[in-house]
Amino acid sequence: MPDPTQAPKGQRNKLLSMCLQTVGIVLLAWILSALILAPFSFSTGSLLSNGQANDFTVNDFYNLVANGRAVRSLDNDVVIVNIDQCGRPEIAALLDILSMQDPKAVGLDVIFPDEREGDEILIDAIARTPNLVMVKKLQQMGGVNPPAFSTEIESYPGLTAYNDEVTFGAANFPQSVSKSTVRRFATSLPLADGDSIMSFASALAFKAFPEAYLDLSNRGNETEYISFPSREFRVLEPEDLAADPSVADGRIVLLGAMTQYSDFHPTPIDAAMPGVLIHAYSLATILQHDYFTEPSTFVIGLIAALLSALLIFFSMCIPGGVKGLVLRLLQLALLLVIIRVGYWLFITHHILLDISYTVLMVTFSFFASDIWTGCATIGEWGKKLWHRRKSPTKSVILNEN
Repeated sequence: MPDPTQAPKGQRNKLLSMCLQTVGIVLLAWILSALILAPFSFSTGSLLSNGQANDFTVNDFYNLVANGRAVRSLDNDVVIVNIDQCGRPEIAALLDILSMQDPKAVGLDVIFPDEREGDEILIDAIARTPNLVMVKKLQQMGGVNPPAFSTEIESYPGLTAYNDEVTFGAANFPQSVSKSTVRRFATSLPLADGDSIMSFASALAFKAFPEAYLDLSNRGNETEYISFPSREFRVLEPEDLAADPSVADGRIVLLGAMTQYSDFHPTPIDAAMPGVLIHAYSLATILQHDYFTEPSTFVIGLIAALLSALLIFFSMCIPGGVKGLVLRLLQLALLLVIIRVGYWLFITHHILLDISYTVLMVTFSFFASDIWTGCATIGEWGKKLWHRRKSPTKSVILNEN
């Protein structure tokens, strides 16, 4: 009569074996994923990137989808005045108009590197403009870790000699290489002399809404993700501001060029966005407290490992026959769910969950399982061959008549 205690014991041993195999296959999938990530810095979204940018990410895809929704909001805090066709006298006239209004702050996204004849008008206009923020261009110092910057281009000093309220902000965007996708703005940038300078957006927030800047500063991050989707800004021509100066009342006014090709940068929602518009998005992110959070690498890796483990363990419980079809459909469904959950977290909770590694792990799960099974089979063959060689040779005894 069979012992009833043997069945539960056998089931426990089988379950333990399945769990150990699952752990081993997950580790193998992790190694395969790491081998791809290391030399190529792979991300699932890079499959969709073009050869020029080559840094498209999954979060860029979420930005594109979110920005394409029929949901738009006109920012009520920031106004842009396009000064493409304006020379220094025209810019001075615009500053005079703004000085007679009540803007929260004025951001002048223009560099005046040299002195010219007739600049007295511009100098007087700058002197009369309250809460004015001007830009500096910084150059990264080579061989400094962490990166530090030195001043490369700034407006000549005599331009602001009569206005002590003028603040300078760095116009630089955090980019891995020149003309790479702009996804973040800097809170401040460290200078080579040990000092630091606020970014253009941070300086404007500090001037206009100190409490918003304080919240940004309290977050303690050197850079923040820019909130791009579903946001629009008023872009006025100089004559529009002259016709209705009240549009500047209580708002931050940015003066900058909208069609200057040298100042175009790729962003997640636009392949060529003017720098002044990126500053506007950065500023709106600060003023609306529209910040994103990003889980740590450990959390992202843990999510990827758990989902991969569940998929592998479930595959061991499915009998043969339709097992292959069921698993492939399950894998596809899981990938779609991962993408959908990542988008939901992006839109609803402003969480930037980089699903690239999770997608990679789930994709490699069955491949790793096949490798594991193949290696186990080869091991069994080797074990049997070893036992055959170690066992004594059987001799055939012949009976002689």
